[in-house]
Amino acid sequence: MNNASRVREPAKVDPLSATDLTDPAIVADPHPTYGALLARTPVVWNDQLKGWVLTRHADVQRALRDPGLSVEKLQPFVARSQSEQRDEVEALGRVLSDWMVFRDPPRHTNLRRALKDAFMPAEIAALAPRVRAIADDLLAEVTERSDWEFVDAFAGPMPTYVIGDLFGLPREEIPQLRVWSDHLGRFVLAATDDDDIYSKAGAAVRAMTDRFAQLVDDHRARPRDDFTSRLIENGAELTNDEIVHTLVLILWAGHETTTNLLATSLFHLARDPESYRRLRDAPELIPQAVDEFLRLDGPAQMLVRLAKEDVSYGGQSIRAGERRHDGRDRRRIREGNPDQAVQLVLAPPR
Repeated sequence: MNNASRVREPAKVDPLSATDLTDPAIVADPHPTYGALLARTPVVWNDQLKGWVLTRHADVQRALRDPGLSVEKLQPFVARSQSEQRDEVEALGRVLSDWMVFRDPPRHTNLRRALKDAFMPAEIAALAPRVRAIADDLLAEVTERSDWEFVDAFAGPMPTYVIGDLFGLPREEIPQLRVWSDHLGRFVLAATDDDDIYSKAGAAVRAMTDRFAQLVDDHRARPRDDFTSRLIENGAELTNDEIVHTLVLILWAGHETTTNLLATSLFHLARDPESYRRLRDAPELIPQAVDEFLRLDGPAQMLVRLAKEDVSYGGQSIRAGERRHDGRDRRRIREGNPDQAVQLVLAPPR
């Protein structure tokens, strides 16, 4: 194939192509921008992201199932990274490369199989009393205060305590999990441009893997009825490192997303007192409300896919080798190859 045939086709022109979707004002209220993209150009090149943005629900659904697209972005990132803290980047890459969210089948299938019994309806229902008890304990600690911060006092610690209990960790160790998860999250989401983002995340992931390796060894020697023992049993085909790294994934993904969902849910209820009163007076509506909070303002706004082969969405050709990328990944875009395009999948409100 000659070079001329590999030149990217001109992007569909739209004023929104120059829009910075990571602008704090847009992040605070994204729906007008999402709506404009959906109505005017549902498949559009974004100059700031150097990537394709998909906003039509059917396109996003198809992209999530498209075998021509890949989630494996960690290896290219590590290979291209020019960070002065190369050792930290490689350490992070080794752990995150074992996360099933960054692996395609068949390895994704093997990693996911190890979790097959963990999140079934019966297992989730069995957790309810434990989750309620943790919530009651946290609320009891703040009811006597005249002033307290919701994320620090409740939304942050609650999922960490639930996950720590699931893993079989002593309660006194659980606050440390949140610190590790927060440092790792700043790297995964590129939520800060601090110079020490890699050193803090690298230190956190090393500490987590050391502690979770001890936890796995203890559970192998003394199996019990908890998440870690079931992961070991169902993950017989996995290496010890893959099991440890899966625990890191569950901690970070479960903590980060739940904290954000709790915080944004309270935010929307505070802005809509009538909806709050309806939920207070009819708690049977809460499951429906949680679904609506997830739809309206879910913790994950943008999803990453890399094109392994040429694909077409909305009549627009997207070349193999171009990439979809999390819009908040500004640091990694700067450190990556500027000639390699970025693709992005954005799931809009339905």
